[in-house]
Amino acid sequence: MPGLQFDPSTDIEGFLAAPELEGGHVYPGRLALPDVQWRGTPAEPMATATVSLRILRDASMSRLLWTDQEKQRGIRPEVLGMAPAIDLAVADGYPDPKAYIFHADSADDLVEKLLGGQKLFLDPLIWNLRPGTFRAFYDSQTRQLYFYEARIYLPDSHHRHQALLKSYRIWAEAPEDYPAYQPTRQLQVELYFLDRDDEGEFFYQKNELTKDTAKSKAIDIVQSDSLAILTRLIVDKSPSLRGNVNRVTDRLTSSNPQVITLSTLRQMVQIFVGDSHVSEKEMERLSDTFANFYEMLAEVRSELKHLDVVDRRKVRNDLLVDSAVMMYGYVGLLIEYKSALSDSRDEDWRERLTALTAAETYMSVSEEDGAFDWRGDFFSKKNPLWRSLGVLQPTKGGGLAVSNTRQTRDACVSALRDRLRQVEQAKASPSSRS
Repeated sequence: MPGLQFDPSTDIEGFLAAPELEGGHVYPGRLALPDVQWRGTPAEPMATATVSLRILRDASMSRLLWTDQEKQRGIRPEVLGMAPAIDLAVADGYPDPKAYIFHADSADDLVEKLLGGQKLFLDPLIWNLRPGTFRAFYDSQTRQLYFYEARIYLPDSHHRHQALLKSYRIWAEAPEDYPAYQPTRQLQVELYFLDRDDEGEFFYQKNELTKDTAKSKAIDIVQSDSLAILTRLIVDKSPSLRGNVNRVTDRLTSSNPQVITLSTLRQMVQIFVGDSHVSEKEMERLSDTFANFYEMLAEVRSELKHLDVVDRRKVRNDLLVDSAVMMYGYVGLLIEYKSALSDSRDEDWRERLTALTAAETYMSVSEEDGAFDWRGDFFSKKNPLWRSLGVLQPTKGGGLAVSNTRQTRDACVSALRDRLRQVEQAKASPSSRS
């Protein structure tokens, strides 16, 4: 090859002297890397190429991209005796935080910036082919590199890979929600040919010191199981949820105007279904039921619809109506709604849910003397009910924090059911309203 001091087919173990054929033509294999440029020496060869996000996605989905967690120093010290897997496919998403050290918050920060169209300098991505462990062919005429069998390891840039792939998957699911995203982004790949020990040395020199353990678990929001499919279908069918779900992280900060995270919504769906699997024939019916009920809730509580950041922040500060713990309370009502099979179900439930409107004043009764000691919005954080149920708990700083546990979720279900029943009884007998 002109200009090269070495020939990959003879100097790098794993490269074939001739391509594999299919029907008399060059077989492209699992990935064809375009416009590959070589440099270096026979002792230290390397190549570069430019890849699109789609090529990166295809390489991942073909299970070509891997990390060696020993060489990444990604295994938590406390689980070393439990023999967690060492090689992890990048296609499987973020490593399990219980077993591996991975900065999910850093990767998610990149995802949010990518989806928002921010300018990021992410080049180069680092790939490594361990000599003697792969089969590939380089066509010097077309500058194509064909991978037939390989594990391409990432001695560095794992977080960038995961962020790029996650952002692309999220965008592909709902492109209209991310108009600033750049799906045609091109990235440079540096391809090395290091043995396993040198791969670890590469990582050490690039990173010098290990980083702190990630503090939170990132949820894989696009798992291809039935509950994930059902959750996405519900979002698509609900105008109040479409574009109003945080698909990137499992937390909502003051800068997030979305009403809910995808992870919380998925957990709600699992409670609603009552199983970990949904058959394909049930998808439409269950998604229609869930989306329809959510829209009825949003009709009586507009806080469950789209809000800007300022309004969302005010709602979270003053009310529990859009809190994660209350979302689980709504599922309790949703299950009742699902079981009511009469034709008048929607009409009846629209009437019942008006008990939750801000205009329907809630009156708290003192346990000491039976007098009304507070009046206002049922969902107000000032409502003494929420402290009595443990949904709001005092903090060391003198404030109140929302408690989202199994007990408080159950308490919200009971409180919502009681509220609907109380208002129904009061409307039936105005003199007994309390």
